[in-house]
Amino acid sequence: LRRQVSLVIRFLCGVAVILFLDPLAVTDRGFWLSFSAVAVLLFVANNYSTRNVGRDAPIQALMTYWRPQWLIFLGLLLPLTILVQSVSALSPLINLVAIPVVGTFLTPVALLSSVMLALSPQLGAFMVGLSSEWLAVLIDALWSIDRLVGGFQAIRVSVLSPIAGLCL
Repeated sequence: LRRQVSLVIRFLCGVAVILFLDPLAVTDRGFWLSFSAVAVLLFVANNYSTRNVGRDAPIQALMTYWRPQWLIFLGLLLPLTILVQSVSALSPLINLVAIPVVGTFLTPVALLSSVMLALSPQLGAFMVGLSSEWLAVLIDALWSIDRLVGGFQAIRVSVLSPIAGLCL
């Protein structure tokens, strides 16, 4: 069974599993926004190769990290406009901080703490408290970024704006 399965098939299997477990997920805007972001990341990963260019390697590394955030922002403009009717211009900067912290620290500790609660309630409770503290630090940092940059309020958009933009 050493077949190569395309990213599209894996993505669609993920969608199918979620819809099998929760058929009403299709009515939740979080479902659409999450899978839209994953689709953008898969597209970026599939169509973008990273190259270090001698003395420009630090700039290339920074662009390798920034590019997916920017493309997620662009890729979610239409779904956010339709589902939420607002878009934050600050979201790429916030995602630069939030995504690595959540993916590297918060999610693994939260998952591990749920297992530890069953095995050792004291250790599990400690880990839940630890992830809660890290989340509080992250939220404080994100509010600090918002205050530091300031003036970047969510841009309210009419649901008809994407349609009007496509017509132009």
